[in-house]
Amino acid sequence: MKKRSLLFNSALLLSAISMNAQDMTPKNWKFSQMQLGSAEQLFIKETCKTDWNISFPYRAADGKEGAITMSHYPEGDIVTAGKFYGELPAAEQEVFDNFFSSCSIVPGGELGNLFCIKGKNTTADDFRGEACSYSLPNTTLFFMTGDDLPLNSAYRISFSIRSIVNEGAYPSLSFAVATSHYDGIDEGSYRTFSAFSI
Repeated sequence: MKKRSLLFNSALLLSAISMNAQDMTPKNWKFSQMQLGSAEQLFIKETCKTDWNISFPYRAADGKEGAITMSHYPEGDIVTAGKFYGELPAAEQEVFDNFFSSCSIVPGGELGNLFCIKGKNTTADDFRGEACSYSLPNTTLFFMTGDDLPLNSAYRISFSIRSIVNEGAYPSLSFAVATSHYDGIDEGSYRTFSAFSI
């Protein structure tokens, strides 16, 4: 099987392409400035759910300088469907907890430190990060800003992620951006999230 160690660097520029665009990257997305080690503290556990998608208000990130949550459609080591983290059996909460603690901040050379996800079965020759002990296919991470972004303004959001998985792992790493209109909150504003499927 081929090996893959994928570095994903996102530089998102909305409204206009401008070197003078205001940097709206939340503090908790500035992985390059964080200490090495577990990134578990960035997750809002109570919003994580066994489903295809999230189903909580984006206000959940208010008061936080950026946060992460996740959805996981039951497969692999999770079988309970349609439940939030706090409603899961203890054994399945342990699966989630292991995933949270295995997400880490690792060195990334010139880019500074990176947010790292390392798959359970990866054979990639990359010493960085801690492999998750459980199988969690159909998992999506949601990176929430915690703030509404300005309308009709040039701004940018940037962060770097390393995903260490085997070639052909499904689903592949993907990136999406949505606004608060997605869940009907603050219609017309640009409250964004980024979704990564791993």
